[in-house]
Amino acid sequence: IASQQKLDHFRDLNSWISEATS
Repeated sequence: IASQQKLDHFRDLNSWISEATS
């Protein structure tokens, strides 16, 4: 479960980076 939460956070961060760099 902890890894799932970490993955979700990573996904959120990745989405933010995509918006920032586009």
